[in-house]
Formats: sequence, structure tokens, C-alpha cells
Amino acid sequence: MVDLRKEFNKILDIDKQYNYIIVRHNTNIKCDCWRKASDTADPNCHNCEGGGWIFNEWIEKCKLFYATTFRPVAHLHDFYFGKTYTQNFTVYMKATKKNRSIKEGDLLFDIESTWEGRPISPIRRKRKWIVVDPYDLQTEDNKTDFVKIHAKPLQV
Repeated sequence: MVDLRKEFNKILDIDKQYNYIIVRHNTNIKCDCWRKASDTADPNCHNCEGGGWIFNEWIEKCKLFYATTFRPVAHLHDFYFGKTYTQNFTVYMKATKKNRSIKEGDLLFDIESTWEGRPISPIRRKRKWIVVDPYDLQTEDNKTDFVKIHAKPLQV
């Protein structure tokens, strides 16, 4: 019988090379900059960066895979079929209380790293992604050992 926990640990620990991302998990706490009169946040706020909500950020060790796939689409003007490409990625990480709290709409940032995958100091964000589908991966005895997240790119 295949031990899924062991197999996922191998994936996350290939040659001791990891990826690192910054996870920005939104909370349900309004920022102090929120303006009730206009129901908007200060776009220059250093706490929430204009989002209006306080968030938690942390660096997470993970394994990420870019998923460049194509989907057939019809062009409306001539009905010829073409292909569109996505630049989504999938992130696998160990299930912790923090990682299991990641939800749709949270942000992920790909950071500058060395060729081995270690973060470069000072940390610099390369790309910004939005979580579109987070879910727990369960192994034996319905125990959640890993988290899998699908994300799509945003403009920086």
C-alpha cells in the first residue's frame, strides 16, 4: 500500500530544495484608516495598503508548480477556435493551523531567491497572486497533512 504522507513529504522535500512564498491572510478586522462617511479605506495607508482590512503576513516554505495550460475559446468576431494560456500555479505545503486558515481572496507573493530556492535578503517580492482555490489534502484516517492552493496572477 502506498503511504501518501511519505510520498507528499518526498515532493515537499525534493533534494532539500524548497520554494518560499509570502502569504497575506486577510482578517475580518477593519483598519483604523477606514472612512465611514465614504465607506472606503485610505489608499496610502501603510497598515492595510489601501485594502481597508488588517492582514497577517508570513513566509512559508512550500513547493510550487507553475501550471501553464490551455483552454479552447471561440473568437466572437469570426468563430475560429484558438487557445488561451494561463499562468496559474499550485502550491503544496504542510498543514498547520496557519496554513489551513488560508482562504479564497488571500494573496501570495513569489519572492526573489537563490538558485537553490532560498530567500534573498532583504526579501523582495517578484510576483503577486490571488488564491482562487485552497483545500486540505487528507491522507490516511482522514487526517489533513497537507494544504493545496491554486492561485492566479495579479498585476503588481
